[in-house]
Amino acid sequence: MLVELLGKSADELRAFFASLGEPAYRGAQVYRALYVERRFDFAAMTNVPGSLRARLAEEASITLPRIVRRFPSVDGSIRYLFSIGGANEKPAQIESVFMPKEGRQTICISTQAGCAVDCHFCLTAQLGLIRNLTAGEIIGQVLVALQENREQLTPQTNVVLMGQGEPMLNYDATMAAVRIMLDPKGVALAPRHVTLSTSGIVPGIERLGQEKIRPNLAISLNASTDEQRDALMPINRKYPLAVLLDACHRYPLRPRNILRLNTFCLVV
Repeated sequence: MLVELLGKSADELRAFFASLGEPAYRGAQVYRALYVERRFDFAAMTNVPGSLRARLAEEASITLPRIVRRFPSVDGSIRYLFSIGGANEKPAQIESVFMPKEGRQTICISTQAGCAVDCHFCLTAQLGLIRNLTAGEIIGQVLVALQENREQLTPQTNVVLMGQGEPMLNYDATMAAVRIMLDPKGVALAPRHVTLSTSGIVPGIERLGQEKIRPNLAISLNASTDEQRDALMPINRKYPLAVLLDACHRYPLRPRNILRLNTFCLVV
């Protein structure tokens, strides 16, 4: 079985190359090729010896989400329908959106195929949960969007985890991907330019607050009372507003963090 390299951290790649009997620093070279240079074909990784590239082609893989269809908009935005999965993962389809604006571009990505939270206003809820995405499938959406639109990129890239799925219910894979996004030696996005949106999964909020490096946190409220929110978002019955707001009050803020509350969204 081929070893999937996309989504692996620098430490995981170093361990992988050590297991092959190669110097561990080869992991850092491949990490740079993937996330800085965006080279997704082993043959194009010229910072790695040719003999090792040939071996990787036989023993490893780099599996990007496959574009099924592009839906361009008049404002320059592009909605992508991706196919994911294959030999090691259940096939599924997800969507991402690339949104350019003067001085920046924003990429909205998915963390699950479908969703189990069942918000009554959300079309994704009708799918139910198909499966969690891997870290490679999550970061891959960002890499494909950047590579596809490389001719028009501006210096600032924002990523919002607001597509299909509830990120807090796929926490480990989501944060593995986010750490690569925020790593100065990886995709090198500023933490203030990455936002994770949740329906209000309190244990996930508490866990995120303990991360040394973390993205912005957005919480979808959509109602100002438990009665209204219960009707729209069944997750509120498990984590009602008082419990959710208490978690927000206890959430550790850092410089440049803000707390904004309105009927629709709470941003931390």
